[in-house]
Amino acid sequence: IVNVVLNNVGLFQPYVEHDSASTIEADLGNRHRAVLRLLLQGNTRKEIASALGISTHTVNDYCKHIYARFEVNSATELAARFLKLR
Repeated sequence: IVNVVLNNVGLFQPYVEHDSASTIEADLGNRHRAVLRLLLQGNTRKEIASALGISTHTVNDYCKHIYARFEVNSATELAARFLKLR
């Protein structure tokens, strides 16, 4: 679902890039932002771990932090939250 939305809506990339300085960067470090971007692109946790050269356990920890920050429970809810914030 997230991948379909990202490919067809076009709202996520501008939000992540343009608003990250004011909204996201204040609360998330570099690794968290990288994981967030990969999540919003529809990557699995295993793919994220491989892309960033970290363990899936570490990705899980980052995801928990990101989900808590945006008060969501899944990547789909996270994408929906970004649509609302846009």
